[in-house]
Amino acid sequence: MLRPVMFHVKQQQNTKIELYQELIRQYHGTLDLMSDAAVTKLPEKISDGFGIAEAIAKTLQKGDRIMDLGSGVGLPGIPLAIAFADNPLVLVERRKKRAVFLKLVLSKLGLNNVEVFSGDIRDYDFATTRFITAQAVGRFKAIYCLTRHIHEAKISLLSRKGGGWRAEVEELETFLSHPVQDLTTIPLSSHGSLVALTLPGGLPCPSSA
Repeated sequence: MLRPVMFHVKQQQNTKIELYQELIRQYHGTLDLMSDAAVTKLPEKISDGFGIAEAIAKTLQKGDRIMDLGSGVGLPGIPLAIAFADNPLVLVERRKKRAVFLKLVLSKLGLNNVEVFSGDIRDYDFATTRFITAQAVGRFKAIYCLTRHIHEAKISLLSRKGGGWRAEVEELETFLSHPVQDLTTIPLSSHGSLVALTLPGGLPCPSSA
């Protein structure tokens, strides 16, 4: 069962969540989406997606774009798309099979506010982004520099982290020579914590990034 979130999950949203899980179970083997063990933990992973939605909802404005970098099977991208049907989302996934799966999910669930970009994030230059989630991309420093060309004036980075996240935040602040303006942590159902940072977008990244 999904844990409660700050916004009400309506029956229509629950229907989409159930269909999304069915699609993962149907295609995870043939498209090499995730392991059998990971599939058994889908409810927790989807719950985490809505936990991330909670953090974003606190400052989300109409028209704000959300990007899920390295989206994989769409976690947390698809839960975010269901939660924020009126905001544009971009799911960035380099692996072709997973990108094909994401497009199938969008079609089956009728998520018209979402696009899939199947390529390197450094080649994406279609729109600026206010929120970026990245669960398996790397350290905050890498996430910031890989996406700086599409940052808005203020940017929020959200990523699952283990116990060493404070060192990553300090590393980012030192690297950019600028303090993080806001920091939030939320325990996640499956493992680790969501760490959400807000800071100016588009700051120069030294060549050592």
